[in-house]
Amino acid sequence: MSRPFVCMLLQNRYDMDARVKREARTLSSDLRIRVLHLTGEGQTSGEYTDGEGGGEVEIERFDPLTRGLPRLGLFWPIKLLEFVLLLAWKASRLRPDAYHAHDLPMVIPAYLASLFHRAPIIYDAHELYSETGQDRPFIASIWKRIDAWAVKRVQAVIAVNQSRADVMVEELGSPPPVIVPNYPLYKRFDELPSRENSPLRSFVDDQRGPEFSIVLYQGILAPGRDLAELIKAMAHVEARTILTLLGPRNCYVDELLSVVEQYGVEDRVLYHEGVNSDLLPDYTVGADVGVVTYANHPRNNYLCAP
Repeated sequence: MSRPFVCMLLQNRYDMDARVKREARTLSSDLRIRVLHLTGEGQTSGEYTDGEGGGEVEIERFDPLTRGLPRLGLFWPIKLLEFVLLLAWKASRLRPDAYHAHDLPMVIPAYLASLFHRAPIIYDAHELYSETGQDRPFIASIWKRIDAWAVKRVQAVIAVNQSRADVMVEELGSPPPVIVPNYPLYKRFDELPSRENSPLRSFVDDQRGPEFSIVLYQGILAPGRDLAELIKAMAHVEARTILTLLGPRNCYVDELLSVVEQYGVEDRVLYHEGVNSDLLPDYTVGADVGVVTYANHPRNNYLCAP
């Protein structure tokens, strides 16, 4: 008897999304899981498997035809439209038993796919999407309307904590979400490298020298996390201290590097490209101090903790 088949739709890279990876690996013990997502920087399109869970997770990453168009606002609607339609087409052709949409934008292609191959949709709300602070107020208001539309057209909703779940029920009319917290990857301390042998320590040693202490921010580099303020603060920190920003490269990284130049702290701030979430603890152990810099606004940040 074949196992139930779930198609996961994802807009981020699978290898760097620890939440999606943990869910997929856990579910693969009893279900057939296939993840569809765009290629990330330095990746090529194709299929591969992740066998680190209870079963194998099938992953397909792909490139839209419009990927080569310039990164200008003029082309953004065209790129988005092709991505949504291509993802919906790929998902429907798989004929899964359920669609698992990771975050609000993925509900749209999942819904379109369900028009051609009917199957329940699970909306996994990683964020209060309209309240991340990354969009202008007009765009955020559109996302909130889409969110209210989405929760009424899916068969189940998942939230990361009860605080956000309450907002979704009271303001969007969502059915009560199932709570699946963002627990960190468990790794025994004796399985980690020593601080001196950490790849993060090696990176800073190569760039600056072994005498520097390391302050580490790891995660998505995005507005609303007070990263520019953190960079500015480095001008007032002891000279032999290095702030390392570790996360996937995006357009906001260039803005942060401009802040580094503007405040003259090039000797105290380093950027390291994001790494596979399985390897992240090996990097974290090399830091002397870890920082989590969430502003208490917008509400998505204020309600981010369990």
